[in-house]
Amino acid sequence: MKIVQVLGLALITPAFIETLTTLAKDSQWRVRMAVLELLGQLSVKFGREIYTESFESLFMGYLTSSAAAVREMGIIQSISIAGVFGSEWIISVYLPKVISSFQAEK
Repeated sequence: MKIVQVLGLALITPAFIETLTTLAKDSQWRVRMAVLELLGQLSVKFGREIYTESFESLFMGYLTSSAAAVREMGIIQSISIAGVFGSEWIISVYLPKVISSFQAEK
């Protein structure tokens, strides 16, 4: 995370998001898990607005991952994010997306 301290918001570029998107689809579950961990940490660091604009759709993909370890990392990072974004965010944003994700699978 030292690079985040140096570059700050300049790190969040379309190329960076595209790279994360590619890595989030990697066949290796450990790579996908590391991307989720990074997305969670970046979301906590940069806040709700950056999360919503840049990370949310990619992050929420953890819900449909075939790897249990990836889903577990998503839950762990969701707890971290929720601790910063607050209960209003959990109720009005996060839970509806979780519910929507599971309804779409039916």
